[in-house]
Amino acid sequence: MAEQIEELASKTVGINNYSFIGAVVGATYPEEARKIRKTLPHSIFLVPGFGIQGGKAEDLGVFFDENGIGAVISSSRGIIYSYMNQNEDWKKNN
Repeated sequence: MAEQIEELASKTVGINNYSFIGAVVGATYPEEARKIRKTLPHSIFLVPGFGIQGGKAEDLGVFFDENGIGAVISSSRGIIYSYMNQNEDWKKNN
């Protein structure tokens, strides 16, 4: 199956050196990301799970391509619920 996905992805690489085939790879799975990145070197990765869900900054390097780009790191819960880590004064500013 991986060979078929790699073949399809390589056939759709566009002018910016990225494929039409992307991947969603959780930030808490860096070892799996390393394997998937080898299979899909020209794909953009969406990486949910950073921050409050357990993904660590020091593990994110493997999600990016050889040029240090090609991944979108998501920290939605950390942003949405950031007020919960503060005191109750945030409510007074509304």
